[in-house]
Amino acid sequence: MRRMKAIALILVSVLLAAVFSGCASKDSTVVMKLGGIDVRYDVFRFAVLTERAALEAKYGEDAFSGEEGVSSEIKEELRSGTLDYLKGIYAVLSLAADHGIGPDDPAVVEAANSMRASDVASAGGESEFLASIREAGMNEYAYTFITKAGALGDELYYAMLNSGEITSDEKSVRAFLESDECIRVRQILVTTENRTDERARELAEEARSLALGGEDFDALISRYGEDMNMFGSTQGYYLMRGFMYREFEDAAFALGIGEISEVVKTPAGYSVILRLEKDAEYMKNHYDKLSEDYFTAQYSLVCEERAESLGITDSSVFDDTDILSIN
Repeated sequence: MRRMKAIALILVSVLLAAVFSGCASKDSTVVMKLGGIDVRYDVFRFAVLTERAALEAKYGEDAFSGEEGVSSEIKEELRSGTLDYLKGIYAVLSLAADHGIGPDDPAVVEAANSMRASDVASAGGESEFLASIREAGMNEYAYTFITKAGALGDELYYAMLNSGEITSDEKSVRAFLESDECIRVRQILVTTENRTDERARELAEEARSLALGGEDFDALISRYGEDMNMFGSTQGYYLMRGFMYREFEDAAFALGIGEISEVVKTPAGYSVILRLEKDAEYMKNHYDKLSEDYFTAQYSLVCEERAESLGITDSSVFDDTDILSIN
């Protein structure tokens, strides 16, 4: 659930020139550098459209098409969200380079080629596939950039485990899981899907008020909650830093056992969190899953730390671009 996405830097494919030659000049324009690495316009555009779609889901489509125009707050949220998205991408590039992992490594190339073949088959053919990625806001370069991401991220993840950058010995991991760095929580999540942001908050506040009044929390999850993970298990989440949104984590770790949080706003919606005692028997029987969660959380933290440290240079194009004009 973390915002971070692992994305890989690649070379321009031959198909780019053949299919997108009409816009190649603009697409290859360097918008800025992050950590000294060029950010091309076509990747920047995809990041903008991705963040815009997230904001439309959050605030409604009229946030960008209402009669009163786009508010300065939403415009700034789009701009800052796009930059955060790009920093997440380029943090992975930077870390991968530190570990000697490149986009042309055989494992990365093989995985990307396999994904492309699968996507072409799912789309029903090459022309249909190309049409689908255009509709998603990508050209061939951006698509290949994105599909290499998962593979490069996987290689980085295992390199960090193998190098010891992520501690993996069982004794240390069990000690971490048993410490206060790992807590157990359940949540009532109210999303903005099919309702306004204001209404989502009202419902979350209503659920919290009932919980504070003594109503059964699980019953409130059934009535108000929209996190499917809460319905599959009464255990909830065994939460550690790096596993979920930072706002959620900050609120959860501030709770004592049995305490209920204020309504917490995250990109997923509005959450009411209950902290619970950890179940020792469950933890013993599900060590493999919990250890994988620990590894993933530690990986996310390293990536997030690198993202926050990335310097922005040569950003005149980014600074001068009207982000609302990108479509």
